[in-house]
Amino acid sequence: MKKFLYICALAAIAATAVSCSKDNNAAPVKMKTISVSMGLPQPADTPEGVDLSKSLLVDGHVKWTAFDKNIICFTNNSEDKSKGYVLTSTQTDVLANKTFTGSIPEGDEPLFYVFDRNRVQTGNFSFRKGTATYFAVFVDPDQRMTLGSGGNFQPNTYHPGCDYTIAKAGDSEFKHVFGFIKWTNNGSAIKYVKMEPLVSSENIVGQRKISLLNGELDFAHAWDSGTNYVMSGVAAAGDNSLITPDNSYYAIVYPRTYNGMKLTITLAGESGTGVGTTFSIKTDQQFTVERGKVLDMGVLPISAIVKTSGTVETGSSDFAAGWTLE
Repeated sequence: MKKFLYICALAAIAATAVSCSKDNNAAPVKMKTISVSMGLPQPADTPEGVDLSKSLLVDGHVKWTAFDKNIICFTNNSEDKSKGYVLTSTQTDVLANKTFTGSIPEGDEPLFYVFDRNRVQTGNFSFRKGTATYFAVFVDPDQRMTLGSGGNFQPNTYHPGCDYTIAKAGDSEFKHVFGFIKWTNNGSAIKYVKMEPLVSSENIVGQRKISLLNGELDFAHAWDSGTNYVMSGVAAAGDNSLITPDNSYYAIVYPRTYNGMKLTITLAGESGTGVGTTFSIKTDQQFTVERGKVLDMGVLPISAIVKTSGTVETGSSDFAAGWTLE
């Protein structure tokens, strides 16, 4: 009996070795070259005056820059959690459309194209295959930009590393996945703002599922994050003297209706000293953020709300009513 078991064990080892040998000697996947010409979301689908990642708004048209080089292609046969296939452009001019070229398996066809701030891979999305193929991405909670040499600060825009755009095969332009909340600095007094929904189930940070429905992109809810705030503006370590007065900032948020909002405003300190004082205001007003569109909060106050003889004084006409101290 022992001899029989020993022979069986040897057979199993041999079978495993043969299997591994077959895997190691498997023929390489044949690849084919594809090219696609793509544009960016245009003003009807883009916040007015906003640069899309490293792109430019030129003469009312959103254009690629020389630094925009990579998009990612997901195919109809991509494996579960596939990282996709990078397509690269060698064009260095400011262009409305760029041609991206790369290789995918010979038997595959493109399904989605993703512009993920020029990355060739990313950790902030997932791709699933099964009865319903879909692509999912989520909002980053900390969208503060860095001032100074080598920073990612750009006035009147949003953090270039926090937005995603997507297109299906056959599209000529990308589409935004999320919506935007705009706020405007009062001079250069504000360093950053933390935005939180008053209703905890109305997550401002969440993941969206994008699939194909009747041949068109369909945007649906995937899941919520345990983090339920977004911070927008300038990073705490930035030099306050570099804050350009009266800039607007855009927070990228989950598109939905919010029944109330709390804003925690952090003021800039003296030049070079980091952050100053912080105060919070809130309202039970209803706000609706649509995909690819902007909800404008206006010029934010730079001092705590004071209640005087039944009126609210905020230092900003945009917050003259409906807001209270936290």
